[in-house]
Amino acid sequence: QESTDGFLESLTRWFEDETRDDDEMENRALGNEDFRLHYLGSDAEAGDKEEDELPAASASPPVVHQAVKQYIAKSGFLDLFAAPGIAKLPAESWQTLAKALVMLSRPSRWTSAAFTSGAGSPASAPAGGPLESYVAAGSSVAAVWHEVADPVFGLELLTNMTCMPLGVGQSLSQIWPLVSTHFERLIQYVVGGGGSSEQQFIERLIVNTLRLCIRLIGNAELVPTLLGLIQHLAKLPPNLFATYSERIACGLLVLVKETNLPHSGLCAIFALLKRISEFPANAGACNAGIECLNHWLSDDVELSRLLTLQQFPELLTTLKAFASQNSTPASATALGHLSSLVPQLARGARNVPQAQGQWQSLWAPTLHVLADIAKDGSQRSSAQAFVYLQRLLLERGTELSLPWEEVEFSVWKESLEQVLFPLLQAQQDGQGATVAEADGARRASAAQLICRVVLTHMPDWLRSSPDGFPVLFLRLLHILVSESAAPSPSHEPLVESLKNLLLVISADPLFSELASPNQGETLLEGAWAVVSPIFPALRREIAFILDPSAAGEAGGAEATKDSAPAES
Repeated sequence: QESTDGFLESLTRWFEDETRDDDEMENRALGNEDFRLHYLGSDAEAGDKEEDELPAASASPPVVHQAVKQYIAKSGFLDLFAAPGIAKLPAESWQTLAKALVMLSRPSRWTSAAFTSGAGSPASAPAGGPLESYVAAGSSVAAVWHEVADPVFGLELLTNMTCMPLGVGQSLSQIWPLVSTHFERLIQYVVGGGGSSEQQFIERLIVNTLRLCIRLIGNAELVPTLLGLIQHLAKLPPNLFATYSERIACGLLVLVKETNLPHSGLCAIFALLKRISEFPANAGACNAGIECLNHWLSDDVELSRLLTLQQFPELLTTLKAFASQNSTPASATALGHLSSLVPQLARGARNVPQAQGQWQSLWAPTLHVLADIAKDGSQRSSAQAFVYLQRLLLERGTELSLPWEEVEFSVWKESLEQVLFPLLQAQQDGQGATVAEADGARRASAAQLICRVVLTHMPDWLRSSPDGFPVLFLRLLHILVSESAAPSPSHEPLVESLKNLLLVISADPLFSELASPNQGETLLEGAWAVVSPIFPALRREIAFILDPSAAGEAGGAEATKDSAPAES
């Protein structure tokens, strides 16, 4: 006889057999016929004749939902698979039920060979969705419905059962190796490119993986396995990750709000958040991802915990990933965090003991991240990053200004050499006119910012390091002259910044008194020794601006010429 029984009826009969002891429980157990009459009522006999019929045939989801709900209620599954019913199962029966659900919660077209090996899409998998492909092949509507629904339903039952309160004699360790291995193989199969036509099942696989993590993460023995499942989600193919990124992000938000994750758990969450940031078009996913970061950054206890677990670098790179998006709400929020967090910690506005007296160790990496966004981010993000760099380098007299008196010259020197000077360097050729123009604007902004930083903080640097400042200043001039001399869209703005810097130092008597690193010359003379070989007319032009009468007619005529680099 051909088997046409549906999933619910088959599992009902199996559950009856598993929970009845033929010898000891005979008087208390229901017989097969009584069992079906008890759970299916007077419709049991009719149900035998109509097992191939669907609960409903309608295009309206609410109608189908209600019909399926009644269909399941008739079978008694709502009672059998509720926590009280599961808790009554002996350990051996509980394990057997888990095994059965594992077998049922896998699409039939995920063949055993391909599924076990983690290969890509199984052979002979029809193109398109399962409904379309099976109907086209002439399968009955009922068969198609069961093909799609049974694995989904089995996975839901398996997840629910795994997360339920335990009964007497039950231990999660009795089924967890089986369940976790099953989920891991399913996800790995999808990561490898398999099962792409089972969209409904994949969606529930992702959601139920997150449900397991949320419900069971408090069990310390399960944490490594659960985090492994989360890490697999980060490897989903781009098209699937994009489709379900909002589901993943919302699940992560629940997880981070309800759980204190260990170091490895935070790393896994940050990896998923960075993957979410790769899909800026999915605003819902990005907003939920940013909410995860908001949760950590807005709460002093959570932020303290991140710093204690040395997760500040991961936090910065994740903020950078969102901030680099082009004018999205997520990018605006991420940039705001990058600009305000360190000033809050430095000013003691946050109760974060780990940051007290250590804010400079957080300031320098934050500058690095903002500089990277200014250099490589979208045009709008780059422009905003320059604004926030200015805030973190120049602002005074506001609640977001830093206590500059606490910053030693060595820290400034490192920030200039490793963060700001590289912003002056041009990108490689062959990037196209539009990219070259944007690069020129970025270099011009960098030159203006660096010159302002040097002139603003120069008095403090001279007091703290009178020998170190001249070396740093001449190094800046070498870089600025070299970059200004190269033909590029930023040539004129760079020369203008150089000219303004030289104008200020030429008018400052201090530079005529400070000794250059080169013996026997002042710092001003050393500066012109760097500039004049490349821009020979610039010294006369500066002199004419400072004192037109002393420059004479020759100087005036020379000042009208373009400040072009000298011919080599």
